[in-house]
Amino acid sequence: MARTKTMASIDAKIEKAQTTVEKTKARYDATIPELEKKNLQAKELITAIEKSGKR
Repeated sequence: MARTKTMASIDAKIEKAQTTVEKTKARYDATIPELEKKNLQAKELITAIEKSGKR
């Protein structure tokens, strides 16, 4: 026999999921500038290596 879920338990699960999504989005948003910076550094390094002619 399946148990019936109460609205309180469903609401609690929804709230927990929303909290998890918010935390994950905050981490994602904080990581983007760092990744962009690393990407720029990699491009600059590739350009410098190509200009030096020392492959």
